[in-house]
Amino acid sequence: MRSSSFLTLFSAITGVIASQYELPANIPRSVEEFRQKHPYKGKPSHSRPIVKIRSSKHDTDDVSAEFKAGLKKANHGGTLYLPKNELFVIGKPLDLTFLNDVQVHWDGEVRFTNDTPYWQANAFTHPFQNSIMFWKWGGKDIKIYGEGVLNGNGQRWWNEFAGLEILDPDNDYLRPILFYAENATNFEMEGIHEKDSPCWTNFIVTSKDISFSDVVVTAESNNASALPKNTDFFDSLNIENLSVKRTWVNIGDDCFSPKSNATNIHVDTMYCNGTHGQSMGSLGQYAGEKSFIQDVVIENVWLLNGQHGARLKTWAGPDVGYGFIDNVTFRNFYQANNEYAAYIDSCYFNVSQPIHFLNLPVVRAKLIEYHLYLD
Repeated sequence: MRSSSFLTLFSAITGVIASQYELPANIPRSVEEFRQKHPYKGKPSHSRPIVKIRSSKHDTDDVSAEFKAGLKKANHGGTLYLPKNELFVIGKPLDLTFLNDVQVHWDGEVRFTNDTPYWQANAFTHPFQNSIMFWKWGGKDIKIYGEGVLNGNGQRWWNEFAGLEILDPDNDYLRPILFYAENATNFEMEGIHEKDSPCWTNFIVTSKDISFSDVVVTAESNNASALPKNTDFFDSLNIENLSVKRTWVNIGDDCFSPKSNATNIHVDTMYCNGTHGQSMGSLGQYAGEKSFIQDVVIENVWLLNGQHGARLKTWAGPDVGYGFIDNVTFRNFYQANNEYAAYIDSCYFNVSQPIHFLNLPVVRAKLIEYHLYLD
């Protein structure tokens, strides 16, 4: 399928409504306004045993061992409680893939140290785009909820990464993902503020029945020459049954970006500020590998001050993968001050040789009720 055929197909099934109005007054423009419009109050289970651990005494007081021990103690029916106004510093990688029927009532702050050489030498790894992770979660029946903060302490990482590209084959400056889970079933995250991830904020792999709700995600630099990069709210490989509801995202990259082999996704009520939009992919990066995204509904989304609205990303060239994007619906999208309302990038990243568009067809993609607010 040629690139012009992609655009013809996309536009033929697109209904776009352009409305020249100012942004409605009741649309949140900050985290505070988002919380006012969508208040979150967790509901702890009083029937579960409560486990507490000591908090950090200062910014370098590592409680990694206590955190893992607390989860082991709370496993199989209990709740690890992290109280408000308490800090829990994590300075070592944690393997938390043993979880089974455990909850974390997260009202305090968990903060990773910013010792970049240590983490680059010791973090967990995943081969997809040379990813590294502070920790890895996994198991079944896992719930994280509360009004606390997960802090990636990303400023030093952004400073040192300035001018580099994550997909450059010569890049060897790797940055950790804030939250990583693998082989997880029935995982929920509610209410948490995920803050200043060095790289992707969430990366979920080979998992099913995943839920994010009432989550705030921010990445804000204090250095104008070192802005957050690649801090996507959500990335995935091989997932099914994902729900995302009532989420505020203010980062420097994709607001939402499931990657290879994602099925049955529903996003409802998301505010994206300063992002690259709702992106399907990228797909097809690796030669000979099949990639697909299918059965997706993304609705009631506000996209402000960013680059893209609805976006499809696929690789092109002689040494890429193959697959498809099928049955994706973007419904009730509202945009203001974005560069593109809808964008098909069928030649993602750098291709220096003749390209081909036959590998990753868009079978069905729809935009319904698309509103553009123009100042």
